Amino acid sequence: MIKVLQIGMSYETGGTEVFLYNHYKEINKEEVQFDFVALREDMAYRKEVEEMGATVHQIISARKNPILSFYQLIRIIEENDYDVLHLNISSFANIIPVLTAKLTKIPKIIIHSHNNGMEVSHLKFVLHHLNKHMTSKMKLQRLACSKSAGEFMFGKSPFEVFENAIDGEHFAYNEDIRTQTREELGIEKDSFVIGNVGRLHSQKNQKYLIDVFAKYLKLNPNSYLLIVGTGDLKEELEQQATNLDIRDRVLLPGFSNDVNKYYQAMDIFCLPSIYEGLGIVGIEAQMSGLPCIFSDKCVPEVDISEKSIFLPLDDINEWVKQIEIINRTKETINRHLRPDKYDIKENAKKLEKIYKTKSN
Repeated sequence: MIKVLQIGMSYETGGTEVFLYNHYKEINKEEVQFDFVALREDMAYRKEVEEMGATVHQIISARKNPILSFYQLIRIIEENDYDVLHLNISSFANIIPVLTAKLTKIPKIIIHSHNNGMEVSHLKFVLHHLNKHMTSKMKLQRLACSKSAGEFMFGKSPFEVFENAIDGEHFAYNEDIRTQTREELGIEKDSFVIGNVGRLHSQKNQKYLIDVFAKYLKLNPNSYLLIVGTGDLKEELEQQATNLDIRDRVLLPGFSNDVNKYYQAMDIFCLPSIYEGLGIVGIEAQMSGLPCIFSDKCVPEVDISEKSIFLPLDDINEWVKQIEIINRTKETINRHLRPDKYDIKENAKKLEKIYKTKSN
């Protein structure tokens, strides 16, 4: 049995959390055991992973008390005899866990990049480059969800691209689910729905999407904006919609363990992220048959349908124009799209093999 300690689950449900949850569901639990480190009691998917046999260790954030966080992590690793430490956090946050793993002589360290950028601050910038320099000289394995994400975190150090896979069959288009979800949300059958799924966070740029929608609504009053997710910006987004006098047309249903039903209710998916390692929600949306518009800050690998549109963030009118073109043409993509490299069952086997292989 390979015991893996996962660090990277936050209280918000984003791409990293979905990645860890999906792979733990599919991995062979007779061969691999996941445990998790949480900084808050309300860790995403906590109930689900505990029901699957995982232990969740809660520690204090290094931002609040780096010394206590360091010693708590040492105790957890020493008391549980882990074989692998899998870090799924921002580069500037890797320093304490990596040093802890080295001190406790954990056999294998994996650093996994899930983003190709970060919010800029002087401290984060310094820590990011310190981490890049420090880990470049260490014996560990480097994974990234895309080429861009790998280059951002690891620079010139070698890394392997490991796709953020999903259960494609789960996202297959279903007319009955579409009808039921629209009824639950109070959306008319013939309304046009622009959708977004993700953490309500400045990185995901939902404020920009609300501005786009406010302009689009003047062209097509029979439309809605559906933003699915939780985060610190919820009240701010609600207030923005109120100020623009479109609150009744902007739907924010909150957290859902099953976002599939919301994809089914949408007609188009928009992801105006400021930076994005891959954007697993974009893969899910295309699997659901949705045409997608991404910001040009998203990586090209997200376009598995080869029909997605990439737009700059400095031209709201172009976003409005492309949304209306898709509405008028009623475009959909192949609703049976199933690219093998994003198959969760195959990727779980690949991840198991990585855990069992010694670091170079």
